[in-house]
Amino acid sequence: MVRNMLLAAGLAALIGAGAAAAQIVPAPPPGGGTLPPAEPAQDGGIVPAKPPGPAPESENDKAFKALLAGTWRLDLQAPPGWSAWTEVTYYPDGTFSGAQVSISPNPAPYNRSEVRLAGTYTVKTVDRSNFTLTLTFSTPAGQPPGSDTLTYIDQNTLYSARGGRSATRMP
Repeated sequence: MVRNMLLAAGLAALIGAGAAAAQIVPAPPPGGGTLPPAEPAQDGGIVPAKPPGPAPESENDKAFKALLAGTWRLDLQAPPGWSAWTEVTYYPDGTFSGAQVSISPNPAPYNRSEVRLAGTYTVKTVDRSNFTLTLTFSTPAGQPPGSDTLTYIDQNTLYSARGGRSATRMP
């Protein structure tokens, strides 16, 4: 049960990407909030509108994505005697991989649990100090996507209010 609580806390914190000020910010519709006009029907029937594509990546989005590239660690809250953390590497191509690890005071080999994490991510600028990080998981299977707004503190520190703590860049 403790392991499941740690996993849930770790995945929530991963979505926060180690930053502590978390405010979910929905992405604006592409093209300033309007949908493209529907194509006329060939047979007089109704033609569904094409779904809007992803918003183009701005220069600020690219700058935050470059800042995020690398390995980040977020220490998680854990019961007394336990330690837990999430460590994730964000790649410039928009993919990520990592693990959530928890270590208990139980004797080895039953004292370590590790859950592998992988998927894709996107970055969307909110303002000069904040960006929304959206994660789509391929591992673990069935993990729903999530997003969180992170605050840039410095080159090695991001903060998320959701997690109430900071993630630090690993060497």
